[in-house]
Amino acid sequence: MLQKLFVIILCAGLFTASAAFTAEGTAPKEDLTTLRAAAEKGDAVAQFNIGVLYYSGQGAPQNYTEALKWFRLAAAQGNADAQNYLGILYSAGLGVARDYAEAMKWDKLSAAQGNAAAMLNIGMMYNDGQGVSQNYAEALKWLKLSAAKGFAPAQYDIGYYYLDGRHGVPKDYTEAMKWMRLASAQKWAAATSFIGDMYFKGHGVKQDYTEALKWYRLAVEQGDVSSKVGIGWMYEHGKGGVHKNYKEALKWYRLALKEGWLTAQYDVERMQSEIDSSSNSNINTIPSSSY
Repeated sequence: MLQKLFVIILCAGLFTASAAFTAEGTAPKEDLTTLRAAAEKGDAVAQFNIGVLYYSGQGAPQNYTEALKWFRLAAAQGNADAQNYLGILYSAGLGVARDYAEAMKWDKLSAAQGNAAAMLNIGMMYNDGQGVSQNYAEALKWLKLSAAKGFAPAQYDIGYYYLDGRHGVPKDYTEAMKWMRLASAQKWAAATSFIGDMYFKGHGVKQDYTEALKWYRLAVEQGDVSSKVGIGWMYEHGKGGVHKNYKEALKWYRLALKEGWLTAQYDVERMQSEIDSSSNSNINTIPSSSY
């Protein structure tokens, strides 16, 4: 029913795995003027935070070249977060020519200090063969190192490895569910939605529409868009402990479409057509084929 991209987060947006790199932390609370005063005295944390402001465009005009300059200063003093961000900039070619070997260098320096996001990024570079020979076993090793530190994106990606059963990893729904639950417990919405999918399809668990709907609703609370399609399906077909209600189904499909889940366009058109063609004032009783 639902298809999801293998995704991890890069501060301001979502990307497929082949272009995704991850950073930890939040935007600094200090303003640029305050940070600059400390940074010019050699404060590595302030230098890093200025880089974040320029990188994110929050608190300063977005400028990757300027971000690179400040991250370099902090990284030269051994700041692990700055080293990780340098890896991101070199990997994505932001403010500098793309250079996977340079990205790997900075990621490994950061990872050596325990930065979980850098560990994940190294794993993805091995996964995609960027700057290194493609090596799925090595990729999974780095993902597990990151996940062991409680990093939800890595836990999610490991779950996807087992869910998909590729890259030399046997398909194992039970193992996939274990990792998805770990990520979901940290409010990683994509993992929460995948748990809903697994209950919906009966993968690794007994098929249970009521349980699937529960997880879809939780995923929506965490910010997931695709789960709105899952909720719409439940109302369309009267599953998961809810009565069949085409208007409610249409509402959820429209919400998903409005928030950028483009495949919901088909669901919206189909549901609207069902409603329009019905001569019965109680549209909730219109027969509908099962999934």
